[in-house]
Amino acid sequence: MERIIARYKVKRDKAQEHEMLVDEVFRELGSKLPGGVRCLVLKLNDGSYIHVAFIENRTLLSHALESFGLFQITIEERCTEPPLQGDLTIFRDYGMLEIDR
Repeated sequence: MERIIARYKVKRDKAQEHEMLVDEVFRELGSKLPGGVRCLVLKLNDGSYIHVAFIENRTLLSHALESFGLFQITIEERCTEPPLQGDLTIFRDYGMLEIDR
């Protein structure tokens, strides 16, 4: 399972549009891919967002979710700081995650 983290900052005037796109991805996840994907989006007070995802098949996610493609295509237009993405290693966890390591 891949563990991914991404952080970026959204323009204030694009925040509502951005959150609608995130909501659409989550709606589509719920209806099409109930297994193999776990995702968390955190919103910080400064307009930054942090996505944490545990994905069994990243290719499946990109191809199966139309909403995810739309989210990705326009992300740079919505951001003041583009996404910085990396692999995630869980260093310590106390009751936060219930996943196989």
